[in-house]
Amino acid sequence: MCLVGFLGLVWLVESLAVVQDAEYSLDRLFVGMACLVSGLVAMAVVLFAEGHLPQWALPAGGLSILVTAGCFVIDGGQAKPGFAETGALIILVAWTSRRFDAPRGKLATGLLIVALLLMPLRLTQGVRQGVAFEFLIVMSIAAALALGAYLYSVDARRRRAIATVRHGERLELARELHDFVAHHVTGIVVQAQAAQYITQDDPARARESFGAIEKAGLEALTSMRRLVDVMRQDDSGAGARPLGDLGQTAELVDRFRHGDAIATLYVSPELTPETLAPETAASVHRIVQEGLTNVRKHAAGVSAVTVAVAAVNSGVEVTVRDDGGPATGSRLSAVGGGFGLEGLHERATAIGGRLRAGPRPEGGWEVVATLPLRSP
Repeated sequence: MCLVGFLGLVWLVESLAVVQDAEYSLDRLFVGMACLVSGLVAMAVVLFAEGHLPQWALPAGGLSILVTAGCFVIDGGQAKPGFAETGALIILVAWTSRRFDAPRGKLATGLLIVALLLMPLRLTQGVRQGVAFEFLIVMSIAAALALGAYLYSVDARRRRAIATVRHGERLELARELHDFVAHHVTGIVVQAQAAQYITQDDPARARESFGAIEKAGLEALTSMRRLVDVMRQDDSGAGARPLGDLGQTAELVDRFRHGDAIATLYVSPELTPETLAPETAASVHRIVQEGLTNVRKHAAGVSAVTVAVAAVNSGVEVTVRDDGGPATGSRLSAVGGGFGLEGLHERATAIGGRLRAGPRPEGGWEVVATLPLRSP
């Protein structure tokens, strides 16, 4: 923003120079105004179109080339070089090279480089001056490309790290679901063995056993379907983590302390192990665990942390809120210092829920997740 402001001041100085040159000829006024418009477009793209690059960089580069050609043909190369426009185009080269793999990224970067290399054609008052300006342009392009390549590598590493975290979260959820399925199948086997001996002697108990077998079978099938959805590859070398449930979540909150602050927990009375799917209960535990960990790592001046697990509509809402001030470290969703929330987002999505995290209007931070009571 400061750099664009500086370029804006340079553009204003150039506009005053164009007004002064207008006293000599209309051609010079036309060429000068064209240069000013091209510079204004380039600065506007830098200021407003960062999220829409590189497609918005294409018209800026194309307009600069057209203006350079017009200056050379109409005014014989006596126009001003357009320093504000040059600086804005150099910034765009760095940004588009950072997004080199995006659609039209290569085209935009190449077009901007051509526009910059042709810029000295606007200034043919002397060979030495033109060569010096071209040298500065080439060095600036090289610096912009180096910066863009570095940022591209940083973005690529972050994308790989996020993909690894999400994949690991899917595998962990798959391991948990595997344990749930094994538990249900074991119950089916035990009930079936018992039913063989009591069918003749106690028909009522036999019917209860068959009902329990049906229920366990349906739950096993549901968990198995979810397992197939989230499992991507074998993860035999990964370590296991104890599964979480509402009881372990309560213990987790009871043990939490951060300075003078402690956490309080509210759980809707209707939420019980029978009403929650096993993967939902485990996800609730993971979300609360990660939320409290983030409070310890990043929150400053916390006096209270509230955790709520509430039944909403046909699902369950999990919230972890603190009343802290500005973070002492970078919040995970704002900068890329960690990937815990990325993994939680992947877990919530995998079981049919959603998750968001961000600052609260009244101060502090919150993590809010909405999960299904049962697998769809």
